Amino acid sequence: MTESEWLDAWELQPMLEALRGKASERKLRLFAVAVCRRIWRLLEDDRLRKAVEVAEGQAEGPFDLEELAVAALGAQTAAEEAKAERLDAVMAAAYAAYSASSPHEEGAEDGISWANHAFMMALSATCRARHGGDQGTWHATAKAELTESCRLLRDLFGNPFRPPPAIDPTWLAWDGGLVQRLAEDAYEVRSLPEGGLDNARLAVLADALEDAGCTNAELLDHLRDPGPHVRGCFAVDWVLGKA
Repeated sequence: MTESEWLDAWELQPMLEALRGKASERKLRLFAVAVCRRIWRLLEDDRLRKAVEVAEGQAEGPFDLEELAVAALGAQTAAEEAKAERLDAVMAAAYAAYSASSPHEEGAEDGISWANHAFMMALSATCRARHGGDQGTWHATAKAELTESCRLLRDLFGNPFRPPPAIDPTWLAWDGGLVQRLAEDAYEVRSLPEGGLDNARLAVLADALEDAGCTNAELLDHLRDPGPHVRGCFAVDWVLGKA
């Protein structure tokens, strides 16, 4: 995949493949969580919502494989029950939650597979819930969800062909550490259950960075863009030193 293809892509699998060897397990799990939060209304079973919340909490590490396993088992059981009841959309949503919370020891490389599986299950759940037998609606919904999920992936990973520069310590020290505090605030404050970061806080962070001396247009523009932005946003992570 080339840089221009990455920036214009609306198909997810080639983008995930382009991240192979470059993506952290944390980022991939947060992406899986983000696509599950987009179908939150289909995750009515408490076991499914718990699985997504555990996966998100575990993303920062250190990983508690036992807690992840319990959450994933609950999601898998809910998926099997939905399958038995022929609740296709709920079953697909449940398997998305299962993928997000799946415990594994292979790290980021294996994470490529389960992040993609979580997305594909979330996509299937959305299409099944909306298409009503109309194939035209199905395809339109699928393309819209693919486009939005590619935008989510770019929010988390930015442009892997042009990694952000090393952050200047003087920016973090500026005005008594204001930039760091604003980034921490932007990371923590979200609209739930969707999980979106607050655009106003991101814009304030961009202003503070610029006042501190940052001139990187890609980073500043991304923080000021309406999004979507979720936990793991590459620009916020860059300030906080998260990978």
